Amino acid sequence: MLRRAAVLAGVLVVLAAGCSSPARPKPPPPPTGVLRLGFTTGLADAPVLAGLQMGYFSAGLGAVTVDPVPFPTTAAEALAVQRGQVDAAYLDPMAAVAVWQSAGQSGIKVIAGVASGGAELVVRRGITSASQLARAPVVAPPASAQEVALHWWLKQNNMAGSGPGNVTMSAAYLAAALKSGRLAGAWEPAPADAQLTAAGGHVLVDEASLWPGGKFSTAVLVVTTTFLARHAAAVSLLLRAQIQAGQFTATDPAAARAAAGRELAAVGAAVPAPVLAQGFGQLQFSVDPLTGSVLAEAQHAAAAGLLEPVTSLAGLFDLGPLNVLLKSSGLRQV
Repeated sequence: MLRRAAVLAGVLVVLAAGCSSPARPKPPPPPTGVLRLGFTTGLADAPVLAGLQMGYFSAGLGAVTVDPVPFPTTAAEALAVQRGQVDAAYLDPMAAVAVWQSAGQSGIKVIAGVASGGAELVVRRGITSASQLARAPVVAPPASAQEVALHWWLKQNNMAGSGPGNVTMSAAYLAAALKSGRLAGAWEPAPADAQLTAAGGHVLVDEASLWPGGKFSTAVLVVTTTFLARHAAAVSLLLRAQIQAGQFTATDPAAARAAAGRELAAVGAAVPAPVLAQGFGQLQFSVDPLTGSVLAEAQHAAAAGLLEPVTSLAGLFDLGPLNVLLKSSGLRQV
C-alpha cells in the first residue's frame, strides 16, 4: 500500500511539472547612462528648446540622463558631431550630409525630421531685385542649408560669380552692418531673419516660395552610429521624446513658443517676444525629415562645390525605429 502511494505521488509530481507554464523571460533592464544632445539656438530646433523646458527629455527618457549641449552656430555643432563630442544632435540638413560624407558615410544616421521652412533673404532698404546684388556683400551661415540656398538662388539669377560670403555673425552684428550699408543682405534662418527685418531690413526672398508646397527641411535629428549600435533602446526613448515635443510644438504653438523663449533665455540667447513670434510663424514642425528636399538641397550644394556629388542619400537615413513608434501610436509613418 505504501509502495502504491509512493508511485502515485511520483506520477502526480510528474504531471504537475508537465502542466506548469514555462518561466517567462525577464524583461531587459531599462537603458541607463548619459546622452549628450546637441542643438543650436535657432528656432528650427524649437521642439528640443520647448521640450527641454517642458521636461520631455528628462521624464521621457527614464534612467537615461540627457546632457543638453547648446551651440551658437551650425558649423560648431557639426564639428562637435564629427568629433564624437555629442551622441545625438538637432542639426542643419546640409551639415548632416557634410558630416556623413566626411565620415565615409557611416558616422551618423538621420533618425527623424524636426522642422520645415523658416529661412529668408533679408536685404537693406532700396534693394528690390536680384540684379542689385551683383558683386554686393551678401552672406549666409557657413555649413548650412541657407548657404546652399543663397548660392543656388544667385546661380538661378545668373549671378553665380558675385561671390556670396559665408560668415559667422551675430544677428545684432548683421543688423548693424545692414543699416550701415556694409552689408547688402543675408540669407538667415529664424529668428535671425526676423531680427534683421525688425532692424529695418526687408524680405527679398522667402525660401518657402522656392519649394513645392513651401516645404523644405531646415533641421533633422541625427545620432552617431556608435551610440545607435550600443544604445538602441536609449535612441528609441529619445525618438519618443522627440515625437511628444514635436506634437506639443505643432498643436500648441503659443505655449511652445513661450517655452522655447524661456530656454533661449536660459542659454543666454534671449529673443524679444515679437521677433520670436514672427520667426515661429514661419516654421512647420514634423518628424518627417522630407528626404526628397534634403536630396535636392544636397545636389544644389554639390553644384556649388559645397558638397561632394550625391545621387542618393539612402544610407544617411534610418527611419525604421521612428516608424515603429509612429505605428504603435497610431500616427502616420514617414
